Amino acid sequence: MSFLYPLFLLGGIAVVLPVIFHLIRRQARKRIPFSTLQFLEPSPPSLTRKSRLEHLWLLLLRCLILLLLALAFARPFLRDVLVGASETGEGEHHVYLLDISASMGRAGARERSLEMLADLVDQVGEEVIGAIYGFDTRLYQALSFADWRAAAGPAERMGPVEGAVPVTERATHLGHAILGAVELLEGAVQTEEEVPEKPVWKIHVVSDMQAGMMLEGLQGFEWPERCGVHFHRVRV
Repeated sequence: MSFLYPLFLLGGIAVVLPVIFHLIRRQARKRIPFSTLQFLEPSPPSLTRKSRLEHLWLLLLRCLILLLLALAFARPFLRDVLVGASETGEGEHHVYLLDISASMGRAGARERSLEMLADLVDQVGEEVIGAIYGFDTRLYQALSFADWRAAAGPAERMGPVEGAVPVTERATHLGHAILGAVELLEGAVQTEEEVPEKPVWKIHVVSDMQAGMMLEGLQGFEWPERCGVHFHRVRV
């Protein structure tokens, strides 16, 4: 499990506040005056017992609420979602997203990402329909669905990719890339003559998954049924 905004998890530290408040809590005591006490000298109160936690169930409830709020603001999500894929792959549509942002210009990152992409393309059967796009802050077409159908095997599909989507100097906006891939899948299905009753879509992200990649746009998005996102991290 990962988080869209992991910094909000630091809000979980606030869970110590209810504990502190329970420790310093003082019971209000009603004062009853006695006339005879006026002849006695006042003395400071003595500590008869150490502070201890009271109302434990109320304390646990308050701590749980704070933890759940921090978790909700952090927006957890599953990096690798497998959704109802058919065993044969028939009717499946795949979109491969290749990270070409500035961070992929590091030594060995580009070569490793192309190798991983080639392995992924080689693993699918001929009945699968796919497309390959590069992404930084936007999408760049390397191989359309039509070109995928026309290509005679994985080698021919990977041929134009390296020259079509070189590494750029821009930042990484993964959120826009994933939403763009969903739009491509929806458009591809609409152009099909025979559309499966429940089409299976898969989005493959090949990236170094650098810290700080933007994910804005995914919040509140109604995710299509039977669409999975698979992350393939490039390590160099």
